[in-house]
Amino acid sequence: MSASIDGSKVLLSTTGISGPQETAIYDAFSDTWTENAGVDNFGGNAAVSASGTVFVGGSTLFDANANLLGLLAWQDVLQSPGPYPSLNLEAIPDGGSLVYIPYGSYTTFNVTYPGVVDIFDVNHGAHLRRINLSEQVQSVTNAMAIDAYGQDIYLVTNAGLTIVKLAAAPLAIGSVSPSSGTVGTTVTVSGSGFQTTTTVTADGVSATSIFVNANTLQVIIPALTTGSVQIAVTNPSGQAYALDNAFTTQ
Repeated sequence: MSASIDGSKVLLSTTGISGPQETAIYDAFSDTWTENAGVDNFGGNAAVSASGTVFVGGSTLFDANANLLGLLAWQDVLQSPGPYPSLNLEAIPDGGSLVYIPYGSYTTFNVTYPGVVDIFDVNHGAHLRRINLSEQVQSVTNAMAIDAYGQDIYLVTNAGLTIVKLAAAPLAIGSVSPSSGTVGTTVTVSGSGFQTTTTVTADGVSATSIFVNANTLQVIIPALTTGSVQIAVTNPSGQAYALDNAFTTQ
C-alpha cells in the first residue's frame, strides 16, 4: 500500500506466485474505489507520487482510475534464478517523473552477484540509469527509501545501511500543469534533474523559465499555433528530455 503526500490517493496492490495482479485506487475526496484485475503479475508492491498522479505496481504504470498505462522496460538480465532477483520495492521522487527499483542479490552457477538500483522514466517507461552496488540489497520490507529529489538513495544491505548520493537525478519531465491554456500561460513543469541553467523549449521555440528547485520549473508558453505542444528541457551537459503532448494551446 502507498499514498500521496496529502493522503488523498491510496494505491493497493496484490500478487501471487502466479496469476493476475489486482490493483485498487482509493480517492479520499470522493470516497470511491476504482479497481483493475486481470493484469499479468508484475509484483505486488505499490508506489504513488507525492502529487497523487503517478501509480506504480511492480513494473506496471496506472492512471488515477487504475487503468493500465504501460510497463517499465524490464531488465531480463536480473531475472536469473536466485533467491530474490527482483524486490519490487519501488519508490517515486516528488517530481513524479522517475521510478526507482532495487534488485537484491541473486545466485547462479554458485556465484552471488551484488544488487543494483534501476531508474526508469515514468512517461516513456525507458531505463535511464543503473546503479551498481558492491553490497547486496536485503530481502526485507521497504529495503529502499529516496529523498524528494531522487538524489539520495538509502538501502538496507548486508553491510547495514548503504547510502548512495547522486550528483543529480536523471533529467525527466513528469507532468505540466495546467495542461492547456493560451499563449503566455505560466505552467509548472514537474520532473527531476533540473538545474538553474536548464533551458526549455516548446515545439522547438525557446521559452522563458524560472528555476524553483531540482523538481520544478516555472515556464511561460511562447507564441505558438493552437494545438498539442512538445515541452523539452536541456541541461548544459547536453542531457535532454522531451515530452510530447505536454500542453495544448487554445
